[in-house]
Amino acid sequence: MRVYKKKYITKGFTPGEEWMTKDKKGLFTEYIGSIVFYAGNPFGGESMTKEVQKNMQLYPFQQSKEKILYDEIKPEYNRNFIEPVPYKHKLTDKEIEKGEYSRYFTEIQNTGAICEVDKNQYKYFKKDSTPYHKNALWVEIKLKLSIKAVGLNYESILEAKQTIKNIHKFVLPTDYMIWPDDPKGIDTSPDDRRIYEGGEMLVPTNLPKAYQEGNLGRVQTNKLIPPNQNCQNCVFYDEGLCDKFDAYVKNNYWCAKYIYDLNDDPYYRPKIKLPK
Repeated sequence: MRVYKKKYITKGFTPGEEWMTKDKKGLFTEYIGSIVFYAGNPFGGESMTKEVQKNMQLYPFQQSKEKILYDEIKPEYNRNFIEPVPYKHKLTDKEIEKGEYSRYFTEIQNTGAICEVDKNQYKYFKKDSTPYHKNALWVEIKLKLSIKAVGLNYESILEAKQTIKNIHKFVLPTDYMIWPDDPKGIDTSPDDRRIYEGGEMLVPTNLPKAYQEGNLGRVQTNKLIPPNQNCQNCVFYDEGLCDKFDAYVKNNYWCAKYIYDLNDDPYYRPKIKLPK
């Protein structure tokens, strides 16, 4: 018979939202009631017994049942699980020739960390082969290289947001696109400097090549740019100044670094149905 020394035992009580018990099937249930701590480890009960130690171990309370308790997963899973390794996609010759590519991301739910991973890691996390994987969200985003596909890429990112809410902060619909030398609303002066159409003023040299006329509302005056996208509603815009490039811009212009919270757009609500 095991003897539990009193000097190692302290007692307490929890009103809830502090501890959980786990049954034989691995399911967690919130625990309310008396607690006995033995050598600092919590158990549900009024006194320390062999039965309590075996069946009433307590685990930190977690609000979401979808999230797992990392510290309590069986040791063998630690040996079989790999953490996401950050990866930055580089276009291959095959992708350039095809005009499309895929990027892969995962989010670890209990920390909220979002990480781009390569295709092999994406397949690994998608397997859902250990309890650790239940804590990882994953998405594949299929994107196109053509500058005429900004809208399609925009829809693809919006679809991915249904799984990873903040994914739009890690990928832009204009990534890797090569813009023409004659963007809408921009002319070139005889001495090869960019000027606004009509020649009324020079375009600041630190603005990117993609800087061009955008769209003020539902009507796309520039077919390359999704509706309602312009400098004025970009997150980098501050009273006529672009914080991204430290240059003065026109309200109705746009560049490939345009970004904002997709949920805030009152105009652009595409149907999520991408071509195969």
